[in-house]
Amino acid sequence: MYYAEGKDGLSTDPAGSMHTKLLEFCGGRNVAEVTLKPGYGMAETSPEQIILWDPDMIIIGRGSQSTLYQAIMTNSRWNELRAVINKQVFLRPDNPLSWFDGPPGPCQIMGMYWMVNKLYPDKTTGLDLKAKVKEFYTKFFHHDLTDDELNMLLANPS
Repeated sequence: MYYAEGKDGLSTDPAGSMHTKLLEFCGGRNVAEVTLKPGYGMAETSPEQIILWDPDMIIIGRGSQSTLYQAIMTNSRWNELRAVINKQVFLRPDNPLSWFDGPPGPCQIMGMYWMVNKLYPDKTTGLDLKAKVKEFYTKFFHHDLTDDELNMLLANPS
């Protein structure tokens, strides 16, 4: 998995970063072999390096998420990646806070369900992710999600 951040997707967090702990906890492997910057964590990479890593999945975080999603899915420099070819590019849910990282918090509970569902769809067929999300929002935020709100949380741009 590659964690694409920044406006161009060329920033990432390597294994061992607090920003990728959820991925590692759920059994995923971060392809980014870059130096962890103390404090901020995020490191720069290049399109050529991402092509060499050729991730099976890309998670988009921070920044202009929907714009970056469109760029990754349509830009020729990304189109030879397995993740793009197989349509395994996802926006991390982040309402009201990120489900993945920054800041760490209770939404990461939902992030675990979401991440496991993305990493192992064949092994999570019995997981009703939508029901889990609705239950979580009701219990933690005292908000009953509408179907439209739920679909917006879990959707990728078209």
